[in-house]
Amino acid sequence: MSKSLQLRANYKAHIHELETILPNGTDSLSGDVEDKDIINYLHKRRVQYRLTNLRTAYNFLGIRRGEKIPREWLEGLTEKEQQIFLEYFENRRGYTEIASLMELEQKEIKKIVRSSLQQVMKQAGRE
Repeated sequence: MSKSLQLRANYKAHIHELETILPNGTDSLSGDVEDKDIINYLHKRRVQYRLTNLRTAYNFLGIRRGEKIPREWLEGLTEKEQQIFLEYFENRRGYTEIASLMELEQKEIKKIVRSSLQQVMKQAGRE
C-alpha cells in the first residue's frame, strides 16, 4: 500500500474513533451549570476541533501541516495567497497569527487558505 493510501486509512480510522467517543451533551452553556457540564462541554469542543482537522487532512491528503510544499504546486497562486498558504501549512501558523502578521481579518485568511488549498490540490493533481 502506498504511503498516501496508508495515511488516508490512518486518518479515516482516527476520524471513526473520535466520532465514536464524541461525548453527548450540550453544544452551549447558559444559566446555572455544574463543573461537570463545563468539563463535558470543553471536552466535546476539543474533540470536534480535532475531528475537523482530521477531516480536512483526510479530504486534502497530500498536504500536511509542517511539511515542505513543492513550489511548483503554488504556481497558480498570487504572491499573497502563496505567503498565506506557506505560513499556514509549512510554518504551522494559525489563522489569527497570520491575520495579525499580514494585517488582515481572520475570516479573510480562512477563505484564502481554503481557496488556495483547492487550487494547490488541482495543481498537484490530487483532487
